[in-house]
Amino acid sequence: MDTRLLDRACLLALCSCAAIACGSDERPDPTTVKLADGQVHGIVTEASRQFLGIPYAKPPVGDLRWKAPQPPDPWKDVRDATQFGKRCAQIANPTVQNLASNDEDCLYLNVWTPFPTPKQAVPVMVWIHGGGNVNGSASEPVPFINIGLFYSGQFLAENHDVIVVSLNYRLGLFGFFAHP
Repeated sequence: MDTRLLDRACLLALCSCAAIACGSDERPDPTTVKLADGQVHGIVTEASRQFLGIPYAKPPVGDLRWKAPQPPDPWKDVRDATQFGKRCAQIANPTVQNLASNDEDCLYLNVWTPFPTPKQAVPVMVWIHGGGNVNGSASEPVPFINIGLFYSGQFLAENHDVIVVSLNYRLGLFGFFAHP
């Protein structure tokens, strides 16, 4: 076989492989991210990514009820992060419509990031809901507006290049009970 033909065949094969690799549409899935405890699958809009209901501690139930929060157990499967976590157990509030989701297993956080990811570092804003340490939630409907709006970091992430984090925390007796 002519060496020039072999050289051309090798060059063609090399160029073909390079073209396939460069032309590949395989990019990391922007809706799934890897965290220290496992992967989460969120929501991507035109200008932001949302990851809702991510556990930041073990459920504070049973032996953990009156103890400081413990790190969450890692998970193997991709965790759905498209809905807010449960609201913490609290006194009934007549302005809140969905009290059915109150639970002691409520230590979840929500993250909104700009999309596509900025090339430089952006500020992180942590928002902690009000409620006098006895009621409220990171997924609270906006008071007195019955149109389905929730406290959300989406607007800030999309329009101000900031990462927004909101979280639930134990309320009332479960969160602020003073031991001697």
